[in-house]
Amino acid sequence: QDEDNPTIHYGVIASGNQLIKDASVRDKLAAEEDILCFKIEAAGLMNHFPCLVIRGICDYS
Repeated sequence: QDEDNPTIHYGVIASGNQLIKDASVRDKLAAEEDILCFKIEAAGLMNHFPCLVIRGICDYS
């Protein structure tokens, strides 16, 4: 990828309180719900108060 032209992905980041260890389950959920990625950190936060998590991800490797 050309470092002068970054790619922007916009969409759903799913959050839950369990790690999805089975890749086929993860891929099925991602395809059915149009999910870009999964995370577990924000799920615990939402148990304490209602909120909207806005997440930015970058990878320079």
